[in-house]
Amino acid sequence: MKESQLWRLTDAECRIVSHITPKGTVTSRAPNTPIMFWPDRSVCWPVTMWLVDNTKNYLDEKRRKGTRNKKGGSQVTNSSLISFLVRFTFKYKAKDFSLLCDDDIKQWVSELRNEKNPQNTSFDRRQDTQTGRIIRKGLSFLRWYQNIMLPDESLIGFDVTNQITIEEKGGSNKGYNYNYIAHRHIPVNSTPSNVTPIGHNDITKLYEAIREVTSNRQLHKRDENILRMLEATGGRRVEVSELTVEQIYKAYKGDNLELYTAKSDATKPREIPIASEWIKPVITYIESFRKKLVKELIKKGKIKSDPAYLFLNTFNGDRLSEESITKLISILRREAGIDYKICAHMFRHRFITIQVATRLKDYTEQQLPIDVANTILTKVAALSGHSDPKSLNHYIDLAFEELGLWDSSEKVLAMRSKLEGSYRQIQTLKVDIEESKLSKSELLDKVHLVLSDLISELDNIN
Repeated sequence: MKESQLWRLTDAECRIVSHITPKGTVTSRAPNTPIMFWPDRSVCWPVTMWLVDNTKNYLDEKRRKGTRNKKGGSQVTNSSLISFLVRFTFKYKAKDFSLLCDDDIKQWVSELRNEKNPQNTSFDRRQDTQTGRIIRKGLSFLRWYQNIMLPDESLIGFDVTNQITIEEKGGSNKGYNYNYIAHRHIPVNSTPSNVTPIGHNDITKLYEAIREVTSNRQLHKRDENILRMLEATGGRRVEVSELTVEQIYKAYKGDNLELYTAKSDATKPREIPIASEWIKPVITYIESFRKKLVKELIKKGKIKSDPAYLFLNTFNGDRLSEESITKLISILRREAGIDYKICAHMFRHRFITIQVATRLKDYTEQQLPIDVANTILTKVAALSGHSDPKSLNHYIDLAFEELGLWDSSEKVLAMRSKLEGSYRQIQTLKVDIEESKLSKSELLDKVHLVLSDLISELDNIN
């Protein structure tokens, strides 16, 4: 558990009580269940019980649907969000949630909104949208806390006589209706920015910023390959975070990378066509820098054997979390001098936009079949891991911005992947020229090999 983190996950052997029978208690496995602590490192039992309750429901649902258990699932997010309430209550209410009132919610909102980014104090640490998420998660816990532990008191509710008065509001998104908790002090959501695909030049700047962030070559190569996988797969942060060495080797032997889909009930991985130019540098990383890291971690007693995951936390050998990927992109953006929004999800937007645009152009000089959009988006959804192709409709507009840049067809998608993969290999070799003990002529031989392989592959495509 990090010093700044208030929660940690249970191990693979953890079990929780499922129900009680005349013969005794029945338990069920509960790996990766979050345990919450107060800032003084004592267990915060009310929040822990809430997390366990939520985790039990989550695991039961996943078992019914037959899907695999993610490392912590949505409870990792719940733990991160509820930590803010735990810190606030510890600081002002001596660990007693029952003392909270409307004025405290107002103060809590104010503190969250006024907090500055520690890396750049000219910017706020979070937008109002995120502040709203944090407050609503806290209010959801307090409702559970009253129902379970304070049934005869009036801590929180819809009546003005409660210490905390809330409302229930409704909304809709992409045709789905939902209800949510509202409070008069929660700020109005920030005006959503139009998230666009990340551009080629911005990706190049991120790669170039890596060596400026740290002098550690192990981190250089790990972070380069994180960018590679974001760019080549269009995967979500958690999907890239959960990539395994085995998946990479399987992709190296074939033409597709198996990627498990987050936010879906799919039990089988989706297959992403990926050029070898993307995979070869990852194999090199596995067999050199990652291999050395694993040996060092075993020697230090941090791990007992080689973990399955491709990207590891260099301090303890754990899977590198999706939050770490977010932090990496944020750090690289600042180092690259990019003063506008860049986030990991924009790599996914780029991938999907290119997929849609390339296929859509096949129809631009023909009379469009009435179902062409559905046909294209259904195919792209299979690659991106979206359960509903309709949720990709907005990519049609983004795709038209790409239409004049690339020829269409599956062959050209493969060609583009190879070209961009080769470009990234050559780009990262520039760092090796400056930092490696190899001579420039030897490194230029590597460039020649990359280009030779590319020409050979292009001949096969044609």
